Amino acid sequence: MNQIINESKSFIQEQINTKQNPLLLSYNKISKVYAFTNENIYGYMSKLDFANKGNALSVMASGDHPFNLALYGINNIDTFDINALTEYYALGIKRSAILAFDYLNYIAFMNKLLDKFLSLNELNDLINQITPYMETKHRIYWKSLIDYYHILQKESNISTNLFHLFLLDPNKIDGYMVNTYLKSEKNYNKLRNIIGKTNINFEQCDFNNITNTFNNQYDFIILSNILDYLYINLGSGWKYDKLKHLEDSLTPLLKENGIIALDYIYNYFNALECEYKKNIINFSDITHNDLTTEKIITFQNVFVNKIIHNSEAAILIKHK
Repeated sequence: MNQIINESKSFIQEQINTKQNPLLLSYNKISKVYAFTNENIYGYMSKLDFANKGNALSVMASGDHPFNLALYGINNIDTFDINALTEYYALGIKRSAILAFDYLNYIAFMNKLLDKFLSLNELNDLINQITPYMETKHRIYWKSLIDYYHILQKESNISTNLFHLFLLDPNKIDGYMVNTYLKSEKNYNKLRNIIGKTNINFEQCDFNNITNTFNNQYDFIILSNILDYLYINLGSGWKYDKLKHLEDSLTPLLKENGIIALDYIYNYFNALECEYKKNIINFSDITHNDLTTEKIITFQNVFVNKIIHNSEAAILIKHK
């Protein structure tokens, strides 16, 4: 606990000192976190069969993947992320806020929390409202970080909202079209009623270590767009054999008839161009002709709650 707090304090200080462009930051043990998903999760989860399914393994990221899985009835969710801060943001802040507030007040809370001009007193007030719903370690973490940030503000006259140092896209709340749990008050209330009883575990680990970290079998494995970055050190042009090897390594983690959502594909098909995206996965040479047992599910492309007309996104899936 002390280690993650101290590393987070160093991360805050680094952001203040260097004023790094968040889009240039790599994914590390301590990195910025996405405030909300930039995937149309509703688009593909609405096409999956969740009947009689109970558990999943998912990347944590902004927390929206496990929250949507919970809404669809998955009550045991193991999550992972190389970035340890995802747990403290997704489960410490967002889950606690869901438990604390009704639909409209949740949206108001998140909008205020992400306000560029949020004062420290306002931040303290917001966090105090959700503290009773936090697990003990999340409560200790955020109290320590806010107290530390208070000291920094006094010493350096810093006015930046703390969450603008932690988040990759600290804009006002997005996600109405792409998150099933935010598409309606009814959906949100359903999630709010079950999220406290949903078992969401988190393990900080690199994706390459998940087969050594988890030994359960799952109905779903959700990888987001990890494959866009997994082999990036090889440069462009990695081949289908890499994908097949990955599938084989993950298959023991799947139940019979289980599904791996291997990759989220942005702008998969654009009717204006009238052609398929040549490379299925970024930086790879994998095309449709290379695929064997994999399938592609397409759905409406949405970006920042705006439909991109004449365009589709997709996920690449593998059934066991």
